[in-house]
Amino acid sequence: MLRNGRNNKSYVERDEVKGWAEILSDDNNRWFNAIRKVSENDVAGAIYDFVEDAYNIVDFSLARAALSLFNAGVCSMRLKQYEIARKCFELSADFYAVKADDSVRNDPRSSIWFYARAAVAYKLAGMDNHAKEVAELSKLIEKSVNPQVERYEVDEQLFELGKAKDRAAHTDINGINSEQIDYIMNRIREVREKARTLWPNLRS
Repeated sequence: MLRNGRNNKSYVERDEVKGWAEILSDDNNRWFNAIRKVSENDVAGAIYDFVEDAYNIVDFSLARAALSLFNAGVCSMRLKQYEIARKCFELSADFYAVKADDSVRNDPRSSIWFYARAAVAYKLAGMDNHAKEVAELSKLIEKSVNPQVERYEVDEQLFELGKAKDRAAHTDINGINSEQIDYIMNRIREVREKARTLWPNLRS
């Protein structure tokens, strides 16, 4: 459930008055900027924009922040920035897990998806025990929602991505310097701190 409904309402109203073409070309839209930069092979710039999007949107949508952090993690793996990737995947997983916890009572089907995404992100972060725990929760809820289904398997192909961080062979034209790394790592910490004020059940 979104906190701060008044601010969220004004945020939605601002976007509703824009057409899609305007949104896509808006230089202030970090999400679309990041997508554009990935297509232009500016992967370092995409990481920056995905993390900034997570920071800006976490007040309004924890799921969107989780998605941006996940994408930042994928981009970081492409640049072999594994510590940034691990931090992004870990926080993305924590956000997905909180969304699952919050939605399990009123929307159990959504919670299945959120737990599954959390499991994938934890796996990519190298946190196998956490991945197993939330994957089991996803299976348990799936059995309750669809009793005829004997088990629910988290996408094993995505799980395989977790091994890619040890064998990544991707290279990019655009690199990332130490100053950018420090900024991104600090920003990821700030995203977690900001989210914790809104979702007290977020993992420490």
